[in-house]
Amino acid sequence: SGTDEIYKTPNKGRAETIFTGIESFDIDGNVLQGNVVIEASVTLPDGTTVSDTVTIAVTLDVIGIKLSADPTSIEANGTSISIVKAALKNSGDVTVLEAKNNITLNISGEGTFVDSEGSALPNTVTLIPPDVPGGEVTIYVKSINNTPGLATVTASSEGLLSDTVNIITTGVATSISVSVDPDLIYTDDIEGARVTVEIQDINENPVKYTGKISLATSNGTGIFEIETGCDPEPTNPTPLCFNNVSSKYTYFSSPSKGIVIITASGGGLAGGSATIDVREALIA
Repeated sequence: SGTDEIYKTPNKGRAETIFTGIESFDIDGNVLQGNVVIEASVTLPDGTTVSDTVTIAVTLDVIGIKLSADPTSIEANGTSISIVKAALKNSGDVTVLEAKNNITLNISGEGTFVDSEGSALPNTVTLIPPDVPGGEVTIYVKSINNTPGLATVTASSEGLLSDTVNIITTGVATSISVSVDPDLIYTDDIEGARVTVEIQDINENPVKYTGKISLATSNGTGIFEIETGCDPEPTNPTPLCFNNVSSKYTYFSSPSKGIVIITASGGGLAGGSATIDVREALIA
């Protein structure tokens, strides 16, 4: 209700402003809601006026669904579960507790729906939030044994904005990935480059691993920072000890210039490598 008018000087032909719905009440104490029409107009050099309008709904009612998954990555062992929640939200991202909209959930890819007891559900399920009080419904996604990939859950409801969440289902460890940051260092760098080693499944998703991975330089000389408690003295190859984690890092420095290829191997996994360019120290 009411009117407001402002003037804006365009920047490269575009003028912008921010519109905010102001909370106000009628005589019965109800929050005023409705459609607001915003008009932009400009008078051209020839004296004619051109304009356009946009309509914005000001409401505390539900406008869309917001999905969340916990965790977003599970093992493809046929038993791991991710809890997916679908909440009915208003434009302020607040869950509308009294909402009664039906929510249709669909799953595709490498996962299945189950209930809280683990019993299988269809790939498409329609739920009503009052079944779980508070404008929110919960469903469970179970991985498929020996089938790593991606499970995609979509939530929709008539007249509302839909949402999608992806759950990664990880398989067994198959390969090693190596990355360096930065990939250019100098001979006087004390810390050197951070070398990150990640264990991955067949789809290049990170997976937890327990065991020893060896780092080596296939050409060039240099020093790896040795992990405390893994091996007491620097060696080449240098070990990184994994204990139920997907990635670890160490640092590499070199007193000699040249192109150094760092390789990682072990555990019967496909090895990985990364290249570092070592240059002479800069002199001002």
